[in-house]
Amino acid sequence: MVRVLLNTFFIGCCICLLASCDYINMFRNNDNNNGEKKLARVNRIYLVEANLPKGILNKKYNSEEDSLNAIKEFTDNWIYHQLMMQKAKDFLPEENISTIDHKVQEYAGSLYAYEYEKELVNQKVNLEVTPQQIEKYYNENTNSFTLAHNIVKGRYFFMDNDVAQSDSIKYWFKNLTSSSFEKLEDAGFQIATKFNLKGQWLPFDQFQAILPEKIKNPERLKNNKFLELGDSLRTCLVWIEDVRFKGEISPQEYKEQDIRKIIVNKRKQSYLKRIKNNIYNEAKNTNAVEIY
Repeated sequence: MVRVLLNTFFIGCCICLLASCDYINMFRNNDNNNGEKKLARVNRIYLVEANLPKGILNKKYNSEEDSLNAIKEFTDNWIYHQLMMQKAKDFLPEENISTIDHKVQEYAGSLYAYEYEKELVNQKVNLEVTPQQIEKYYNENTNSFTLAHNIVKGRYFFMDNDVAQSDSIKYWFKNLTSSSFEKLEDAGFQIATKFNLKGQWLPFDQFQAILPEKIKNPERLKNNKFLELGDSLRTCLVWIEDVRFKGEISPQEYKEQDIRKIIVNKRKQSYLKRIKNNIYNEAKNTNAVEIY
């Protein structure tokens, strides 16, 4: 629902810029501008300084010339759109103009509804999702999380081959404890060219892109946890904590962000559905709505 309205918003903006009577009225001041500085006029339609977008007015420019150039560019575009709208109204058949006006009204209504719904959601919908709620949703919908690609959870440590501590680093890396983790992390900040000791789930292709050479047979990672890759100059230590393949069920950890978004979106949809029903029923009860 929100995505549809968002798409409508962008389409509506384009049409409003070219055809909306509201867009024209936004700049229509005739000869009464309340003392505001006029920037341009197209027939009886005025662009005044207060109509400039906030992005132009509030932006910090390198020089006054840059500021004036930004205003000039906006003004030129405004003049072009005004002229095009007036030419279009003179050229297009009345039927086309009526159709455009009707579409503009529809898009305006969608835009108002979208902004209203967004404000309601921001104020009323709880966006916090607990680990327990994530786990519950995952357990109830496990079959929905079938993997579309291979994924791997691993850590890595890149170092030059001439590092004096290389044997100790390899030992710490293979036998990671809280104590060896601290030693390895300290060594990483001092000598590693790249390292990550906190394994996280990644698509296999993305993990491969980090390594100096490709793992040709991913299936062997299930049994072969430690890999030593590299060349004559650099060594890359890799430890595979876990691997899952396409078609298998994704681990919960890999899908936590997706689950969080799903739960929040369900709350939003449920809340908006309730609000729409309340608005409709209230309007019917007060005779603001009649169906003939």
